[in-house]
Amino acid sequence: RTVKSTFERYVKLNRAVPPEMLLSVNALEDPDRLADMLVAPLQFKTAERQELLETFDTSARLDRIYKALLAEIEFLQVEKKLKSRVKRERESSQREFWLNEQMKAIQKELGDKEGRSDLEELASALAEKDLPDEVRDRAEKELRKLAQMNLMSAEATVVRNYLDWIVQIPWSEESEETPSLEEAARILDKDHFGLRRIKERIL
Repeated sequence: RTVKSTFERYVKLNRAVPPEMLLSVNALEDPDRLADMLVAPLQFKTAERQELLETFDTSARLDRIYKALLAEIEFLQVEKKLKSRVKRERESSQREFWLNEQMKAIQKELGDKEGRSDLEELASALAEKDLPDEVRDRAEKELRKLAQMNLMSAEATVVRNYLDWIVQIPWSEESEETPSLEEAARILDKDHFGLRRIKERIL
């Protein structure tokens, strides 16, 4: 009975053993036939299997089979725990991966929407500037290139800063103030004592 109950535990852990075999084992009453049947599914080497089949002492045979069943059960339990842990870690890793991908997609979507709005404003600002033809051609080329980029990339930031710089330069704008050499000389004399030759070069 102990061997049969142990074999039942073994079958529950080992899917390679068909459940029908458990029914057959439980139906056996002859210890010799029971020992013969239990030798088949266990992981015995060929020589050990042959030795068991040729052993006439039924108690000795069942004792070795019982110990082999316990060893197999212990191995299968450890294997099951390892598989379960690997599965949990894999699922956790997959969840983390998909969460990161979702966050990237959300950030990209938000960044693109905000970035596209900024591009429209930048295009309008460039259109309103009275730029030299060569500068306008270059700016429009860079703007088209920027529109094709990932706006979160370092390269896009460089291009954006360049276009912002073009917008900020007063290309054809003139100051209402009238330049005066006398006023410039007065400011230089006030802020910097001496340095006559340097001041003359500046003026």
